[in-house]
Amino acid sequence: MILGYTPQFVLEPMVAALQRQGWTLHPTDEPEAMLLAGTADVVITSPMEYASSLGLVDYALVPQFGVMTGGFAGMLKLIFNQGLASINTVAVRQPDGFPALVARIILLEKYDLTPRFIPIPDGSNLDQMLALADAALIAGDEAIFDASGKRSMFDLSDEWEDMAETMLPYLLAWGRIGRLTEPQLQGFAVAAKEAGAAIPDTAARSANPTLAGRFHQRYLLGDVRYGLRDEDLPGLTALYGYLFYHGAIHDMPTLKYLPDGELAGPPLAPPPAQPTEPAEPAKPTENRTSNQPTE
Repeated sequence: MILGYTPQFVLEPMVAALQRQGWTLHPTDEPEAMLLAGTADVVITSPMEYASSLGLVDYALVPQFGVMTGGFAGMLKLIFNQGLASINTVAVRQPDGFPALVARIILLEKYDLTPRFIPIPDGSNLDQMLALADAALIAGDEAIFDASGKRSMFDLSDEWEDMAETMLPYLLAWGRIGRLTEPQLQGFAVAAKEAGAAIPDTAARSANPTLAGRFHQRYLLGDVRYGLRDEDLPGLTALYGYLFYHGAIHDMPTLKYLPDGELAGPPLAPPPAQPTEPAEPAKPTENRTSNQPTE
């Protein structure tokens, strides 16, 4: 069985546990493309990819497997220059990526800000980003291993939790219906449980054990959590509601669980009230909300 994922520190303990179970690991920048092409059985992506693949193949979530962030998780940082009256520009590596979408939503919904997101050249460091814009958005390993010491910042996991009153679904695992057995899926739940205990060893092998150790401290405080619980589904629903109303996705995906596509909760529908002054959403296409391919 093949697992497609984008390598990053937070996933190392989880994928190592799956590899011990016999899974073949396939690092890639586009794991969702592997699943759609049938070259991966399960992929780990941001929630954005789960929603944007509607109608292409019949897929569902891996139960009890994912990464949730809240509080000061240190994985999504919006660092800004001191002395600002407002934030008008944000330097970002991927203006349409999931971290940028989360930042846009929070800045509008909480602070009534609509800054311009500026794509920055590859290889630019944090100081260069802050020289080009009022603020810089860093995520994942870049945020975890940020050694700048800059303190003028928003931790977007904390901002999201304050706004939505749920943890932020940061990464999800999903795969094609009918490809996995119950024992294989139970292996994912075991890997999620083993991941936390493996963080210290993973940190010791990292390029910066000190900063990796701080990530472990945030895990122990509960700001980072491995797994996807039923209690997390309302937070995932809320996330997709914001993404829909901000025009980032065309339809609300149905939350289903492997192996057979059983509903993980009530079918998703757009929330009754729109958030503050959202961007005009894209029009739904053929009301496809079932994660099933069109004929």
